[in-house]
Amino acid sequence: MLLEPSLPLGGKHIVWTGPVQTRSFDDPLQKAGAVVHHIPLIQFEAVAFSLPSRKPNWLFFTSQTAVHYFFSQVDPASITCPVGVVGRKTQEALQTYHLEAAFVPDDFTAENAARQWCQSNSQALAGSELHVLWPCGNLANPAFKKILEQNQVAVRPLCVYKTLPVSKLPPNAIELFQKEIHYLVFTSPSAIEVCKQAIEAGKKGSPQNSFTLPESLQSFPVACIGPTTAEAARQYFTRVNIVPQVHTAEELATAILKES
Repeated sequence: MLLEPSLPLGGKHIVWTGPVQTRSFDDPLQKAGAVVHHIPLIQFEAVAFSLPSRKPNWLFFTSQTAVHYFFSQVDPASITCPVGVVGRKTQEALQTYHLEAAFVPDDFTAENAARQWCQSNSQALAGSELHVLWPCGNLANPAFKKILEQNQVAVRPLCVYKTLPVSKLPPNAIELFQKEIHYLVFTSPSAIEVCKQAIEAGKKGSPQNSFTLPESLQSFPVACIGPTTAEAARQYFTRVNIVPQVHTAEELATAILKES
């Protein structure tokens, strides 16, 4: 790729560590001259599950990943209860199965989604206990369930996928990390944890998960997709520079452009 230093991000290297590469993040940054590298640190794996015998009053998704893994084993036509989602991207994922969300919060975090959902269903909650089925990953944020239960909502988590560290890095990863990275981008606390373990293993000379990462990564500027990921990053990285107000890949790319 021909680098164009005259562009806002000309010649800058940006590393996306999420499991799935997304054009909505890559395209605007590449147009601004950045070189976007996809170095996934985590991967997803389906989990076999059975639906509970009791039908829920609501179905709630806090990630688009959970939507896809849930409907890989469930017929969308069988869903008769209202569906809530954490944000716009999860709503769009739901729409690919010809279902519409009955609830979308204003602020796209699991905690705020739980609070706003309880407020919008206050009359129903006053009358009887509501049952919510929550398809999620094995590392889903427990705050969502806790907030609903504090409001007398019965929540049934249903693990539909699990998050695992990758077994190896792409061949160019180590050489890339010797360069000056403009931004190291994280989309989940689990990717940060894998990165942390690999750096610490490198310091000790004892590989974890078959690879290590250089200590220099700790000082690279970090961009995070949302506040939960940023909180995890601040516990280990020295420079958490960017967290977009709207927690999507597009807005993360926009925030990086604004800072450049």
